[in-house]
Amino acid sequence: MRPVERGEVPHIFAHYKEAAPYLKARLGRYCSYCERWIATGIAVEHISPKSNDADRALEWSNFLLACMDCNSTKGAKALVHDQCLWPDTDNTFHALIYREDGALKPNPKLNDSTALQVQCLLNLVGLNKQPKDDNGHRWDDRIEAWDKAVAAKRMIEIDEAARPLAIKTVTGHGHWSIWMTVFADDADMQSRLIEAFPGTARARLAITPY
Repeated sequence: MRPVERGEVPHIFAHYKEAAPYLKARLGRYCSYCERWIATGIAVEHISPKSNDADRALEWSNFLLACMDCNSTKGAKALVHDQCLWPDTDNTFHALIYREDGALKPNPKLNDSTALQVQCLLNLVGLNKQPKDDNGHRWDDRIEAWDKAVAAKRMIEIDEAARPLAIKTVTGHGHWSIWMTVFADDADMQSRLIEAFPGTARARLAITPY
């Protein structure tokens, strides 16, 4: 899961939906949880639900972007913030393992406490759902993204000039973490991926959560 930074408060909001254009500009039109590129219906998501934490309903630091599947699954579930890892405060990329078969798991290197925080986040937004239970097809989308990344890697092996085209492909579909995983041995592509996705918390990527 891509670690992100939304930057300084742009201004005081009268309604939380006013934050949407600023979040899209700073983070891209990607779900902060499943990482899919969302053409329409992307929501301003409250990390701490507004129904349970009215004081933070208009707070910039409480906003992320989420697709309808992740947002509706999370809903208004009340929890203590420290129960989960979060993409806006933690290095959620190294905390998770993305696999070719679409599975998404806590990194086995994590200590027990951090592993529970990762599992909390997966449960909260439903990224632990099996394919048969995932009506939003997020599991299938991860498999498709893996295949696209592998195809791009093979293309680059044939022709180095294909790198910009590969970046154009991933920015149009999302799933940054899967591409970072497939290109784990390609520092140039990883650097391009970090630069291509707005709001990626580069400094936090260097902090391993274990």
